[in-house]
Amino acid sequence: MSVTVNNFFKLQQPVFDKTKIEEWKQKAPEFYSQFPGVTYRDTKILNRSIVVYDPDKQVRALKVIMDKVPVIKKSLVNGIQYDEHPPSVEEVGKIYEGLSGWTRDVSFNQLGWNHYFFDILEFDSPLEREKYKVATNNCLAPRTYNTTTDHYRNMTTWLDNGLLPITEESIRETVYEIYVEGDDNDREAMIGNLLSYSGIPIGDIRTFHSQGGTNSTQEYAEQNDYPHGGDKNKNVSEIGYTMHSASAMGTWLNMLVKAFEYKKDCEARAYIKQPVPAEFDNQRKKFFDIFNETREKLEKVILNCVYLEDGKIKVRIPVNWKGFYAQKINPNPEKGGNPTEDGCVDVNGNPIV
Repeated sequence: MSVTVNNFFKLQQPVFDKTKIEEWKQKAPEFYSQFPGVTYRDTKILNRSIVVYDPDKQVRALKVIMDKVPVIKKSLVNGIQYDEHPPSVEEVGKIYEGLSGWTRDVSFNQLGWNHYFFDILEFDSPLEREKYKVATNNCLAPRTYNTTTDHYRNMTTWLDNGLLPITEESIRETVYEIYVEGDDNDREAMIGNLLSYSGIPIGDIRTFHSQGGTNSTQEYAEQNDYPHGGDKNKNVSEIGYTMHSASAMGTWLNMLVKAFEYKKDCEARAYIKQPVPAEFDNQRKKFFDIFNETREKLEKVILNCVYLEDGKIKVRIPVNWKGFYAQKINPNPEKGGNPTEDGCVDVNGNPIV
């Protein structure tokens, strides 16, 4: 009887080197001392039926990244790495709640492993627990890592749930503590975005974000009877957009299209997304200069599309369609086994000469 590789793995349960686990237990307190508010209690081999990984409590926006699972499975089958910290859990009643090792947990499922060894931890506060879950995705391979989106999502959730105090000091401290993937410029940009999300002034400058809800540009527009999102404010008859980039062509195109649809001028308002108090007036002036430069450029572009022919004004968009890149690579016997497509093709896959 033939056995597939996956089924072969499932026939094998891991055999743990208990001496090496004991060696890890001696190192573990020092390892976990790097995480504020975390207390290491023990390392135990647990039946995975009592270890629960709740996907709603995962710190990554993309949850388990499945294309990483084969790499981790191969690593596990080739030999358990006792010098790296095992998955960690917190004892909650009669079960253990998973804190780190989400992708490894999926790998264990696919390997059919019923047991594994876990570090058991305790925490000084719910916020320290959440910080730890983020921090353990920042290091050690093979793992799947946090993204900027993950960090932003986690910290806005902590702010919303009252886990993270809504102060510049606490936000700044937390960003520099957990956002290790980026550089200082990335971290300062993240801080600015979180301050805007929280509505925390930077110095004497009010901040906004554009994601709707409290402290958003949408809320401010509604409160002041300004149009936003084109025609999203149903309480006003005007149309308009809120800009945070003076040269964003997507916004300019939306404004032009909306003005055409409604046969009226579109209103543009703006805010400085990441204000610097000492430079704020100059930031506004620079924004307005770029706004006018972009408007002038668009006027020239539009004039280039308009021409006079036989005494009539006509419009021509100077863009020529040249087809799709060849993407069907299946062999074609009529082409001597070469790929079905090459060069560029039309919508039906026919060559464009």
